[in-house]
Amino acid sequence: MIEWGLVGRCLRRWYVLVIGLLVTAAAAALIGLAPGIYWARTQVLLLGPPSESRPNKLDSNSEGLIATAGLIEHEMNVGLHPIPATSPDVTLLDEGVYDGKQVRLPNNGGQWATNFNQPVLDVQASGPSRAIVQQRIDGMVQEIEQILERRQDDAGVSPAHRITITLSPPEMQIRYVRGDARRAVLVTGALGVSLTLSFVTLVDR
Repeated sequence: MIEWGLVGRCLRRWYVLVIGLLVTAAAAALIGLAPGIYWARTQVLLLGPPSESRPNKLDSNSEGLIATAGLIEHEMNVGLHPIPATSPDVTLLDEGVYDGKQVRLPNNGGQWATNFNQPVLDVQASGPSRAIVQQRIDGMVQEIEQILERRQDDAGVSPAHRITITLSPPEMQIRYVRGDARRAVLVTGALGVSLTLSFVTLVDR
């Protein structure tokens, strides 16, 4: 059913309608042509020195290693305010960070509790290019190694008893992520037309 009052307002304020539709079309075009985002994630596992009771480094899940991982996370995030995630599966992209990086000690306790039960640092990066993401991941892993070495040097830990790190997976995959451009254009168009008609009514009054 045609709302003739709205039609009349659009005819009287045609210039407002034209400007609004042009702005909407430009915004929809920009969103439709917007490039995707590159994103990567790796896990840095802290490994304790092998012993008679635990000859396998991967089996050294001690509280000391978890505490060390927490200290490294804290030092790397000084001055930053990372968003606390309610699940270890939450990514930077889920948090709306499309150009940034993050080091986080995964919390397996859920939304209402904390449970840091693994000596693992979750390292993620996002950015406009594959090279930038690779550089950010490499830089964070290198910084983790440097902090770990410095802290063990300061504590006078002998080489045979040092904590080491390994990456999981060993070969990092950088993914290209792009949303549904058609849906984004449709939503932008609908929102733009709605705002334009509202503004036409406001000006006409």
